[in-house]
Amino acid sequence: MHKIIFTLKVLSIFFLSCTKQNSETDLPPDTNNEISKGIFGLRNGPQLSALGAEYTRILVRDYDIAAIYAEADEGIPLENTEGYRQIKSIHDNGVKIILTFRWPDQTSSDPLLYDRVPYGQDKEDALNLLRRFLADFGSMIDIYSVQNEVGGLGPGTYATADMVNAGNGSPAYLWWKDIVETVNHEKSNNPALTYLKIAAPVPVLLKRMVFEPAGLPQTNIDFFYETIQFGNNYCDYVDFHFNTFSLEEHQPALDFIAPLVHKPMIATEWSEVNSANVYVKKPVSDALLTYAKSRNYIIPGTIPTNDELIEYMYDHPVSLEIWEFMVAESDYHEGFMQQSSALLANAGFEILCWNSGWQEFRTAYDLRSFFATLTVEGAANEITVFTNAFREWE
Repeated sequence: MHKIIFTLKVLSIFFLSCTKQNSETDLPPDTNNEISKGIFGLRNGPQLSALGAEYTRILVRDYDIAAIYAEADEGIPLENTEGYRQIKSIHDNGVKIILTFRWPDQTSSDPLLYDRVPYGQDKEDALNLLRRFLADFGSMIDIYSVQNEVGGLGPGTYATADMVNAGNGSPAYLWWKDIVETVNHEKSNNPALTYLKIAAPVPVLLKRMVFEPAGLPQTNIDFFYETIQFGNNYCDYVDFHFNTFSLEEHQPALDFIAPLVHKPMIATEWSEVNSANVYVKKPVSDALLTYAKSRNYIIPGTIPTNDELIEYMYDHPVSLEIWEFMVAESDYHEGFMQQSSALLANAGFEILCWNSGWQEFRTAYDLRSFFATLTVEGAANEITVFTNAFREWE
């Protein structure tokens, strides 16, 4: 169990850090843990290496992997498929890979968000796909992540029946055990996999559990604790996403999970998107209208909010200067990366993956990416405030 011991000096520094800082002098003191720097959403090996990333986190769906094997089974050598080349390039550039496998529920209203617990033949096919993947890709993977966000009221949802513990674990919990047992079996039979670590599914409701527990269904609450229990029992790492936490919300969340977790922790998605969430809902400012016009870019008067403006930019790209004006205007918390990572390190986190490397078609995250490749003219336009902060982050 990781315990956090703060002196009055540490506490005073933390509360100072809850306001916007203009330097790195207001960081918490030396941390108990050394954090490994990671990125989620960037799959370009040379770019990851140039940024100084030690890890990248890749999220794949079972049908992504099935599509690679469909090509291979049609006679295309596996090493010539795009998915294989991508992972090999990352590995060959010295960047470690955290790979999260998802099993979308194709019968749901939105398979991109909802996941399934396989049964019967579907379960056998799913585990066989996992075995084949580990045989071909496993030596290039450093951490196998059992599942993405789970137990939510939206993204990461399972059918309610799959989250209910009838005595020996919910169906989802038992499915995760099957996955871990399969990974461990393959590790025992393949010397190239002996170093492979396992990360637990992410209990997505952490922020709600800490700050807004009222109104949460009991099934989801119980499943939140069961997910952490699974990580403690069967995994090398417990994973929590710190995507939408403001800096001042970190410590209450860390205090909440401290007595629950008995394994090292990682955050495969972590960002300073909180302020961007506020910004995208605001009206387009007069300052931005004026600045864009001075750069010969006319923002239509029919676009009321920054969110809709970013959507417009997907089809009408802007210059990098305009995009960076918006990033600065969105009032990002300067020093967030350093200050947040220090707090997480003190709590026992070992790996943090900034979200994200490439745009995700989610406007708040787009503002916090390292590269604006869809809203900005040209290719791989580097957003200096975040790439510089990442390179300088110690």
